[in-house]
Amino acid sequence: MRAFLSNNIFRLDKASGIITWLVVAGICINVMIDNDYSMTRILGASALYITYITVWLCIVNENLFREARRMHIAVIAINFLIVIAIYFTVPYSFNSILMGILSGALPYFLSIRIALLVGTLWSIPLLLIYQFYWGFEHTYVSTLLFWTFNMFAIIAVNTAKNEREAREEAQDINRRLVSTQALLSEATKQNERVRIARNIHDLLGHHLTALTINLQVASIKSEGEVKQNIEQCHYLAKLLLSDVREAVSGV
Repeated sequence: MRAFLSNNIFRLDKASGIITWLVVAGICINVMIDNDYSMTRILGASALYITYITVWLCIVNENLFREARRMHIAVIAINFLIVIAIYFTVPYSFNSILMGILSGALPYFLSIRIALLVGTLWSIPLLLIYQFYWGFEHTYVSTLLFWTFNMFAIIAVNTAKNEREAREEAQDINRRLVSTQALLSEATKQNERVRIARNIHDLLGHHLTALTINLQVASIKSEGEVKQNIEQCHYLAKLLLSDVREAVSGV
């Protein structure tokens, strides 16, 4: 397993999430300081923001919890509860942008239908908390706007995910096709070598066999030095025939 802050988190999509979190957290903490909120509340909000981004980095890190789908879902649920805690701590409804960032992770672990359902359900706390706990008016407008943002994030990420998977599948098919073509090419070459070897065996072997027989007959009918020369030729012909057969059988 690689280190926690692996290079993966610095891809463009993850970097944009970090920047968005930094802007939201920075603005909220700065406004709370300007409005003289208690240091306890400010420190508590800061801790929640830091915890949120830490957990979110765990979610988007491709090497943590590899193949552990339930663990990913549990970590997402933890981050959801952290956002709810931020809602109760920081009286600014645009904190729901953090929920939108979290929504972008859903298509990687849930089907698109369930992801859209979850993205809709966890828009409800925004309405309830800021409408009744903080007493804001017209919170339903903000809720509706941020709900559409959640839906857009889920659909956009799901589309990008499907495109990437399709591209990876096409590359995998192309690699297998190239490998198959290489195997077919090698098989074609092997078949050609076998065909040539058989032709050599059928043609050259036939003539060499006939030659050895004729030389053997000639050796029987000859005498003296001529007989010796014919026997030597007969030996060479038999040796050549043996070499041809050995070469053909090795193809």
